[in-house]
Amino acid sequence: LSLTSAMMFSQLEGKNSLNLERGYNILDLNSLDMSTIRALVKEEKKAEVVAQWVKVLIIKSINNGVLSVPPPILTRVFQELDVSMGVYHGAERFSQVPFPFPYAATLDLLMILHTLITPFVVINLVGENAFLPIPLCGLVIFVMWNLHLIPAELENPYDGDMNDL
Repeated sequence: LSLTSAMMFSQLEGKNSLNLERGYNILDLNSLDMSTIRALVKEEKKAEVVAQWVKVLIIKSINNGVLSVPPPILTRVFQELDVSMGVYHGAERFSQVPFPFPYAATLDLLMILHTLITPFVVINLVGENAFLPIPLCGLVIFVMWNLHLIPAELENPYDGDMNDL
């Protein structure tokens, strides 16, 4: 995992630390000196800082003669770096927009009403003496509550829980 990707994942999870103990196997972290790592830990926008470091390193390498790259290829490298940051910012926006509370509260209330009313409706439709209303009612309520609770798990898909990306 590259350092840039690790910083993006860490920020998308909502954590503002390097989180090296979480299990990110960062490629060649030992090549960075401790002052660089300390500077990165202090930064709020870690992914942007690492992306900028990569760009500066590319420019310095070209000026020193370490990289001999034709300009069209070089512009493509910078374009891909910028595209990856754009995709990251889109994912970050997606993870920061909360589900509207009034809508969620209304859905909770409707689900409670559904749970209370459905047994009476099913008994009236199927009949009181039949065995079918009990499992049918339980199945309908179970399915509806599961469909209601799935979006809560997906509200922040980058959080780091078991069901998250």
